[in-house]
Amino acid sequence: MSEVGLLKHLAIFIALIVNLWFGGDLVQAWAGHTARTVMEFTLILGWMTLVLGMRAPLPWRRRKDEDAS
Repeated sequence: MSEVGLLKHLAIFIALIVNLWFGGDLVQAWAGHTARTVMEFTLILGWMTLVLGMRAPLPWRRRKDEDAS
């Protein structure tokens, strides 16, 4: 991974932490603890999906190598 990529990922990760902390406090004050938990889970899952490229295997989707057979 290049250094520019590493710095970019670090900046996104820091922004995620700030969102979870300050945004979580605001959401909790407005909508309660459960809403904060849902928001934090959604942000972390979105970060894992968009930035790290993680995908959950879905049972109805085939892998590309299975389509060839």
